[in-house]
Amino acid sequence: MSKIPVIIDGKKSFIDVECPIRELKLVGERIEEIDLTQLLDNADIEELDLRGNELSSIDLSPLSGCKNLRILKLKDNNLSSIDLSPLRGLKKLEWLSITGNIITSLDLTPLQDSDSLKFLYLGRNRIKHLNLYPLATLSGLQEIDIGMKDMDSDERGEYGGSLTHLESVDISPLLFCSELSYLGITYQQNVVTTSIPSPLGNTPVGMSKALRHARVEERPFEDILLGLIDHHGLKSTLTILGSNIPDQDPMTWHIHKNEIFELLGLGGLSGLDKDLSSIISDSQEGKSGSLDRHTLYHTVLRESLDQLNSDGSTLFYDPDRIDTTDADSVIFLATLLEARKREMERVVVYRFGTLFDLRLLWLTSYGYRTLKQQGHWLFTGEPGLESLKESFGVLGFEIAVVELKEDAPYPNIDPRPFSDSLKRHIFTVATLSADKEKKSETVRLVYELGIEWIMRYRGTYPFDYEDSEEE
Repeated sequence: MSKIPVIIDGKKSFIDVECPIRELKLVGERIEEIDLTQLLDNADIEELDLRGNELSSIDLSPLSGCKNLRILKLKDNNLSSIDLSPLRGLKKLEWLSITGNIITSLDLTPLQDSDSLKFLYLGRNRIKHLNLYPLATLSGLQEIDIGMKDMDSDERGEYGGSLTHLESVDISPLLFCSELSYLGITYQQNVVTTSIPSPLGNTPVGMSKALRHARVEERPFEDILLGLIDHHGLKSTLTILGSNIPDQDPMTWHIHKNEIFELLGLGGLSGLDKDLSSIISDSQEGKSGSLDRHTLYHTVLRESLDQLNSDGSTLFYDPDRIDTTDADSVIFLATLLEARKREMERVVVYRFGTLFDLRLLWLTSYGYRTLKQQGHWLFTGEPGLESLKESFGVLGFEIAVVELKEDAPYPNIDPRPFSDSLKRHIFTVATLSADKEKKSETVRLVYELGIEWIMRYRGTYPFDYEDSEEE
């Protein structure tokens, strides 16, 4: 039996451990200090797990002789610094986690010969600048996270917090980590530089795979966008985006669409109702895979013009951001303004008793902006409609109301060529941004009309009414 000296709640104590020590797991024990001398030159220990304690410092030097140590977990403590030098000769070390501390600087040099290292988790610290060059020769490295993910065996698939202090990181040293399958980088607005190899097509399979699986806390595109346009040009950026976006939910694409278009030099044109992989494919057609900003811009402009002429969506185009020095852009702007006017002249609001269906109005540019500003839901009552009539009257538009009979089939509420994902996005925005009082009153009216009518409109458009109820 070995006794491990510790300090818990300010009091010195001992933890009894049976020998031989192969695994030492002291998780969540409120340990403030620990003396690892009992592990000195211990050839048996394979795992040391000190997660979830209150360690403010730790001396790892007794581990220098633990030649069979494979796993070291120091996650979620109060470490402000850590010296990894004692790990230099541990040839069997596979897993190192120091996630969730308050470390401000970190020297990874002691790991440069750790050929067995597969999983390295450094996230949720206070590191501003991180040098990854010592990892360049670790061909077996599979996962590295400097942002948010620490996938312990009992946490597989979950994400932690964020590395809020990172300002710069160059990931090019990871080029030759051929087994790398995950790279986690957290985005914050103070991030200055994320360097990445270009073109991506020339990188090893491991790096390409890691970039396809890169994630960022609640913003799955940001990690692949940081500085890529400025540092490595359009083709590299589009290659990375094209690898990531097809795997994303269409709703996620619409949420991030504006910022992605902005980074691609397409500011003002994010109203194009197509997924990015199709846009890239159309832009590269007949050009042997080559792509430049001019080609991309005019491809998006041309397809946007086709969209407007087909009575497609006019939403999310920003005339103030479009280049008026370009002749094609001037034609597009004139077409956009005419299309927005035309859709308002054609739009109708269906009335059923005292309830008014605003969904067609939500699918117009003027309607979307006005309804969102006033906090309307997908439906409204008579007071809400009167308020809207007044607002649109100021803009020079008159809202046409068509009354429906109870036994009449409910009309198709989405006759225009919108993608389902765009309509879902718009209606989700309407649900989330609605004023609670206005929405509650409208929900009451819906219930008064009875479930048969609710089911009738639900079958007309893929929108689940029950999902929009207040809990």
